[in-house]
Amino acid sequence: VQANFSEVSGASITYPGTGAGYMDRRTHREEDPVSNLNLQLGQAPDQGAVLRVRNPSSTRSLVIASPSTGFEDINLTFATTRTSNGATQQEIYYSIDGGNEWLFTNHSYLLPELPEWDLISVDLSTIKSANNNSDLKIKILFTGSNNSGTEGNNRFDNVSVSGVPIVTSVETFTDAISMTLWPNPASEYFYLSI
Repeated sequence: VQANFSEVSGASITYPGTGAGYMDRRTHREEDPVSNLNLQLGQAPDQGAVLRVRNPSSTRSLVIASPSTGFEDINLTFATTRTSNGATQQEIYYSIDGGNEWLFTNHSYLLPELPEWDLISVDLSTIKSANNNSDLKIKILFTGSNNSGTEGNNRFDNVSVSGVPIVTSVETFTDAISMTLWPNPASEYFYLSI
């Protein structure tokens, strides 16, 4: 799945692994609500679709490729839930080398069951190597009960990875500039001399 909006190219979500589990989307309907948590860019409530990762999820992971080129103070935020047979717990890892090595973020949490949703936020701002990194990836593992079942799923909505643009230089002026503005006060027009 490609990002709906990204300041940096290469942002995507995949569900790699083995086994019969797969990823699809579920559009909003009353018995299958989307989340209104973490709405971005003027998105209206109760609209769109959710990302659904189907069991078995014990041999798969959700991988968010999120290059942070030109940005720092990275933060991941998303809404998540599960069906009654979905994996009951998730753990979040990150990689600064494109997925060769994964490091635990110390985020492990139990999931609510539909129709309830939880908002998860992972602050990566203290991880300096996550800043300005074209190889940044985030991985969600499905743990706890039910992750090896043949039915059930976990759901994700309004996934965002945000950061602060890095300012690389500030232009300064050392020469004095002389300006004159007249008449002062002005009624219909004024003159500016530099």
